[in-house]
Amino acid sequence: MSGIGKSWSGLYGMDESAQRNAVVRNGSKDKNVIRLMKTSEHRKFFEQIRQDFTEGEYPPYFVLHQQMLEGDLEGLVFIAPDGTTLAYALNAAGNSNGHILVSLLAVMKESRGTGIGSAFVAGLVKRYRGKACLIAEVEKPETASDEKERNTRIRRIRFYERAGFLIVPGIDYSIWGVPMHLMLMPLQDDFESLLKDLPIRMREVYLDLMGNAYIHQMVFRKVCE
Repeated sequence: MSGIGKSWSGLYGMDESAQRNAVVRNGSKDKNVIRLMKTSEHRKFFEQIRQDFTEGEYPPYFVLHQQMLEGDLEGLVFIAPDGTTLAYALNAAGNSNGHILVSLLAVMKESRGTGIGSAFVAGLVKRYRGKACLIAEVEKPETASDEKERNTRIRRIRFYERAGFLIVPGIDYSIWGVPMHLMLMPLQDDFESLLKDLPIRMREVYLDLMGNAYIHQMVFRKVCE
């Protein structure tokens, strides 16, 4: 992981006051917007992550906090015109290879089933439109411990498929020992082109997040289909 003295660019070169005012409109009539997560909100959203994700799907608070401070993770909040939080995401967007890993994305409980998740993803597509692709990791339904968790994982896959993501075929992929499906949404490059260099690009993404000491925790192997 890169050090504290890392040189930031773009929004990360702004002071926090300017970041608060830097928003991306999703183009919908209700004027929901995406804004950067404030440093003072990191702890609050970590507690929300603990509610929305299973233990083991996210690192400890101090790791996420540090990654956002260093710019390796970009925390984004989807808000309504009245300031209500609708959804949030933590994205690995600090690398230079154009592959944006949507690390943690969730819609607030009261906004689920209303199209907010799809609108949020559409906003992310607009925000990162100059990049190569968006990447999502989804735990495999077949490794779930019970039927409830299996159905939750299936719903996640269906959500990303509706948003335009495609499952990467023919790979054995895991992070921290957790088997995952990788899903891609091409932005600039086509799907087949993205597949060719995906193992290298994922390694680059996780080198930024984990450093050399822990990169072995990401396993990416091609398997026979």
